[in-house]
Amino acid sequence: MSVHRIRLIGPWTFTWTPADPSTGVEIPSSGTVKMPCDWQSLFGSLAGSATFSRQFHSPTNLEAHEQIVIVLTEVGGAGRISLNGELLTEFPDGSESPEVDVTRQLQPFNVLEVSLQFTPTTETPATAGGLFGPVMIEIRT
Repeated sequence: MSVHRIRLIGPWTFTWTPADPSTGVEIPSSGTVKMPCDWQSLFGSLAGSATFSRQFHSPTNLEAHEQIVIVLTEVGGAGRISLNGELLTEFPDGSESPEVDVTRQLQPFNVLEVSLQFTPTTETPATAGGLFGPVMIEIRT
């Protein structure tokens, strides 16, 4: 199998909801972040939910036998992957590299959303949460 990878690095937008809003810690509820980025860099040691969004154009010159797959290379937390407002898959905390085939859902212009729930603990390493590895579009033949 041949694989061509497109990294969705750079600016992503995010929305954030703390699990306990009474902590008194000031964290923006939305903004833009350069990905990949770990949870602790954005939200410190606070538990909560975040949705990360990235727009992209559909790859061009695709052949009928090619498959387009979104891969989260390094992710911490339980989550969901949606494309253009359609929920495609859910994954539990501890998933190594969740992926989903988006070949049939692709449009000329797309919005990818990754929603995560994460609770940092003192036992987890600093990069254990969030999208701390690149998100990839893989074109597989």
